[in-house]
Amino acid sequence: MSNTISGDVLQSILEAQQFRFQVYSTPRMCGIWQGVHDHRYQSSLHLIGRGACWLHLRDQAPIPLRSGDLVLLPRDDWHVLSSLPVITGPDDIEGDLEGQVTSMVCAEISFRETAVSPLFEAMPRYILIRQGQASGALDLLARLLCMAAEDRGIGNKLVIDRLTEVLFVLALREYLQRVEQPTGLLAALADPRLARALSAIHDHSERRWQVADLAAVADMSRTVFAQRFHAVLGQSPIEYLTRWRMHLAGNWLQTGNLPVATIAERLGYVTEAAFRRAFRRTTGKTPGQVRRGQ
Repeated sequence: MSNTISGDVLQSILEAQQFRFQVYSTPRMCGIWQGVHDHRYQSSLHLIGRGACWLHLRDQAPIPLRSGDLVLLPRDDWHVLSSLPVITGPDDIEGDLEGQVTSMVCAEISFRETAVSPLFEAMPRYILIRQGQASGALDLLARLLCMAAEDRGIGNKLVIDRLTEVLFVLALREYLQRVEQPTGLLAALADPRLARALSAIHDHSERRWQVADLAAVADMSRTVFAQRFHAVLGQSPIEYLTRWRMHLAGNWLQTGNLPVATIAERLGYVTEAAFRRAFRRTTGKTPGQVRRGQ
């Protein structure tokens, strides 16, 4: 099933979400140590360079990690990385100079909205890709990133941030190729008929889509399409279309100087007033408030 996931819709979602990747730590730990991560970011990623450690999550047995393993936490659930299979307390432990060296790359993934991305909402608590189980490109990039993290040369921070961004995309693609029972947005992308309708919405968000039009694109009856869409995504096709339009509008308002009337026209609204009403109804804010960053 996973091989049918629509890549073009996924790309448009990633681009519109405006993800930002930043490596916040490249620690080298020895002896007994632990690092507590308490929902600091919207999402986080850890790549084990050398050595080994344990990943602790609430209500789950500790998970052993070794060199080359990659862990993605889509919602940055509370977790601890440590040298021991038990947690020694609520705080970080710096470690000492004795014992096995463990190095890693720790990165945050953030996006413009304060709410969780619907893409990440459809993912499990954590995604673990073991060294040796990844595709050749992902495995090669992971090793390159670990090497870059050891370097302290000029511009290295920019290099590892960019490498981490590519690593995330490859890891996400690896996960999508493996997932057997996707849910939410991922399930819609994995359904060839729903994916066609989503592609139509994302590619032509300015069109005055009706449910019947999208059902025809999906090659389904109007009733069956509407029921299937709502069952998988928890909203109607028109609600999804409106939210996608407002998502694009929010990006344009925050990152550019386009007049509101131009944005309304780009999104297929006959009048600026109609767009303003839809924007306020969907986001709870006016275009002006979003533009001013309120």
